[in-house]
Amino acid sequence: MAMPRRFNILSMSVIAVLFISACLSTNLPPIGSMGSFTPEDDELQLWHALRQVEERVLAPKMVFDDPALEQYLTEIVRRVTPLSYTAAGGQPIQVKVRKDPRLNAAAMAHGLIIVYTGLISRAENESQLAGVLAHEVSHITHRHQVRELRELKNKQTAFNVIAFLGSLALAAAAVNSDFDTVQVIRHIEPLLALGLKLTYSAMVSGYSRDIESEADQEAVKIMVSTGYSPLELAQMFRHTLSESAERGPIENFFWGSHPKISERIETVEQEAKKYSINDRTDKVAFERRTAFVRLDNARFDAYFGRWHLAMTQVERVLETVPMSRRAPLETLWKAHLYNSASIGARSRGDKQEAERNFTIAVDLYNRVTSASNKTNQAAAYRRLGDIYFAYRDHKATHCEAKSAYAKYLELQPAAKDTADINARMAQLRC
Repeated sequence: MAMPRRFNILSMSVIAVLFISACLSTNLPPIGSMGSFTPEDDELQLWHALRQVEERVLAPKMVFDDPALEQYLTEIVRRVTPLSYTAAGGQPIQVKVRKDPRLNAAAMAHGLIIVYTGLISRAENESQLAGVLAHEVSHITHRHQVRELRELKNKQTAFNVIAFLGSLALAAAAVNSDFDTVQVIRHIEPLLALGLKLTYSAMVSGYSRDIESEADQEAVKIMVSTGYSPLELAQMFRHTLSESAERGPIENFFWGSHPKISERIETVEQEAKKYSINDRTDKVAFERRTAFVRLDNARFDAYFGRWHLAMTQVERVLETVPMSRRAPLETLWKAHLYNSASIGARSRGDKQEAERNFTIAVDLYNRVTSASNKTNQAAAYRRLGDIYFAYRDHKATHCEAKSAYAKYLELQPAAKDTADINARMAQLRC
């Protein structure tokens, strides 16, 4: 399969980085450890290549649009970024949230951290999230990507260069729509079998163990200095292990093998013993600020057939809702899960499960549209239109989809997705 022209340009950029970095030292000092910082030539070229790929990794429809959440994460990152890094002139570090169910976060050398919705939805408190962010900040402050690139070039093996460019292709491919993530995960399996330990920031994890260990140790120091318990980072790793059977071996690559995670837990806990530990976590505030991510990501879990994980997230959010509002919202959110589960089952060829979930979703949505809350009604009509639209040819639901979308726009005439809904309605034969 021919690579797109955009990737060819990116490949040439990275090849240039690889050759310029020949025989350069991998013992780079952390930014801020030696006064004012000036990036080296290969570092600048890496930043340039990463900025180009960033456009793909964070295509508008893949960004979780929640300014309040982004501000919350940005504040945590500001808190866990060493003052010495900022004072030395390090690149300002931004945070973006990507719609992606994998338990992952990634740091890009030019000062961008991408946090996946899957990771935020699984964090149990702010300290766990802060620990992951501190780890990613350390990758940036300690210049880990350029160190890895130099190590790769210094080995000067054709296999390593080809493998690196292969991982770059996967990153550049990114994910182009909500549920296409599964295709990306499936397509990388051959490379995973080769045991690649190369990185291309936002999409492919797997720094060398020494570098990951260094980032974990730095994260512990940062957490202690900012009032977070580093033991929560170890707990986040344990949480990942506990879900590994349900998530599957391919997705788990992004956090490493079982032994690797076990080693990281041990590293963090041993390092934490050196310090007196306090914890600033405000669990109530954390749950409130991450509720929408958790609900959105639960749809991914339902799509992949991970029903227990999906329901666990919905139940967590319901606990934050006043009792008087809980029942109608539970009906609506469960409808969303059955909707996603139906489409997921159909994509896997399980027609019986797809039909069962379709029927339940439609029934639950109709219950919500019959109630008096207009906000809930609008949300139900919107997703009811989606499921009818998905089955429009299979079940001849063109008219049902158009009717549901029309009622949604009637209830929400100023909806941000009006143009998308009208485009869908134009495809319906009714």
